[in-house]
Amino acid sequence: MTATSLVGAVLAVMLGTYHWRRRASNALSGPLALAMFCGAWWAVMQAVVVWGAWEPARVAAAYAILPGLAVLVACTVVFVLVLAGLERRVTRRLLILLAIHPVAILLAIAADPWLRLVFSAIGEDAAGRFVMEFGPVFWIHSTYSYGLTLMSAALLVRALLRSVRGHRAVLAIALAALLLPSFGNTLMLIAAERGQVDLGPLLFLITAGLWSWVAVYRARLGVVPVSTRDVLAALSDGVVVVDAAGVVIDANPRGHELLSRLRPRGAAVSAVLGRPWEQLVDDRYLRLLADGDQHLLVLDDRTVLDLRLERMRSAEGRSRGAVVVARDVTELERLREELAELAVRDSLTGLFNRRYLGPSLEAGVAAADATATPLSVVMLDVDRFKQVNDTHGHAVGDAVLEQLARILAAGIRDGDVVARSGGEEFILVLPGATKKQAAVRAEELRARCSTHEFATEAGPLHVTVSLGVAEHRPGVTADGLLIDADRSLYRAKAGGRDRVAV
Repeated sequence: MTATSLVGAVLAVMLGTYHWRRRASNALSGPLALAMFCGAWWAVMQAVVVWGAWEPARVAAAYAILPGLAVLVACTVVFVLVLAGLERRVTRRLLILLAIHPVAILLAIAADPWLRLVFSAIGEDAAGRFVMEFGPVFWIHSTYSYGLTLMSAALLVRALLRSVRGHRAVLAIALAALLLPSFGNTLMLIAAERGQVDLGPLLFLITAGLWSWVAVYRARLGVVPVSTRDVLAALSDGVVVVDAAGVVIDANPRGHELLSRLRPRGAAVSAVLGRPWEQLVDDRYLRLLADGDQHLLVLDDRTVLDLRLERMRSAEGRSRGAVVVARDVTELERLREELAELAVRDSLTGLFNRRYLGPSLEAGVAAADATATPLSVVMLDVDRFKQVNDTHGHAVGDAVLEQLARILAAGIRDGDVVARSGGEEFILVLPGATKKQAAVRAEELRARCSTHEFATEAGPLHVTVSLGVAEHRPGVTADGLLIDADRSLYRAKAGGRDRVAV
């Protein structure tokens, strides 16, 4: 068994050298390499203790095992922290604290010939057996080492329970490997005075081999161990988990923020886990969620949330609760509204286009028929606009249309619609206006345009407009109303332009 341990020690040095060279690219390699070197040291010193022929060498080897074990335990803690995804806790302060143990052991060993605190007795007895009687420092060292080992095991168990599926097997192997040398060392402590062989070094070398596989496997996957809580914490969406009784059992940081914003008005922010969902969410939002599984919620501060309710069921179909996921889509909704607005706006003038005019006019006609209220339409056309384009160019023509659009927009009232229907033609929809009232407003626009100086690259221009007015009649469709307005416009053009016809 000792020969096997020595062969394992050689392999551990080789593997340790391999990992040491890769410590910059793999966070597990540094502590693993040092742990392997310490394990090899342990195996060699133990071989001297068991099979050495010279008593002073055996005594020195027994002492030499202890600082190596202290460093080994420290490396184990660092390795486990990194493997469990807690590498942020491996700070300079932690490393200094872990270094206190091996330094203290060295000092105790240096003073042991006089104080006998590490080994109260050590050496060969009358029968030639090598016997070690442990002193108080040894037991403190062992207790501390076992404590750190158990803490490391607890960290791995915690990480395993919270880990995503792909990492559970890796963490389980690392946990089993961690416990192997502790088992062997326990047997050694029980049987040491009877001169039994220590299984610890051999078992740790097996541990080192398994950990080496874990480190290489993780690096090959190019992933780091993460827990489900880490995944939830990284999400920008708010996630709240409720059980079948409607009690909140978990929430990520954004989920806690979500609940603070959905709480009833005037309610104080308090702990949410373990409380019923209905107590934490305002009735306005509860009613919406009861109607379906997805809603857009507009909060009091105008934030828009896409709220989804995903129900969880067992294989038998029984409810296991639900997961509420909320995403802030305020900016997305703003962009969507802007795009929807752009889709119904004329790109040159900024007025509504024909896509908006059609449904708007149809709605106005339907409302006029339903309420027996008047509705009029004014159709406006720029006189001799083709001549403006042909003489001064399209850039000047566009400048005229842009300024004309501003004149029309400045003259509208609440409920009116002004749109560019195409080219140099514009439509005004005037709900509540009779044809006489519409004609008065049309004349105001005509006069304003005829006296306006249109600033262009070619200098100030004077253009006139012709306008046709039509009032809705019962039974006439929106298209029919536009035809009536077009006929009025034709009469205004035929009558000499720069005028209004009804």
